[in-house]
Amino acid sequence: MHSTALEYEDEPVFKKHQNNEPYKIWLTKIMPEMVTTFQLLFEGQPLCPLDDYLK
Repeated sequence: MHSTALEYEDEPVFKKHQNNEPYKIWLTKIMPEMVTTFQLLFEGQPLCPLDDYLK
């Protein structure tokens, strides 16, 4: 598995996310068939929270 809870600040939320059908499809079908290289592009704290843009 490439996505881990380490990439998320809120581990319980990530665990809940993993139970969603779209995530399961991504992990079992889309990623293995379409993604050849999986590279973490960003690390650390974001410059600005995404929810600032969604308000």
